[in-house]
Amino acid sequence: WEVMNIMSDVSKNDVISINVNSDWKSTLYFNGEIIGALEESNFSKAFAAIWLSEQSNRPKLRNDLLKRE
Repeated sequence: WEVMNIMSDVSKNDVISINVNSDWKSTLYFNGEIIGALEESNFSKAFAAIWLSEQSNRPKLRNDLLKRE
C-alpha cells in the first residue's frame, strides 16, 4: 500500500488519524495536518476492520494497538 510512502516516524504524543469517506477513500493526518490521501479502498477497509470493528478480524492486533489486554 502506498501508505508506507506517506507515513513518517512518530514520537510520543504524536497523533495519527484517518478520515474514511463513504467511497472508502482515506485522508491521513499527522498532528492535525493532512499528510496524504489514499484512493485504494482495500486499505481503508482493512484499516477499519482492524481498528474500528468490535468483531475485528485481527482482535489481538487491535487490542495491542489500543493497548488493551
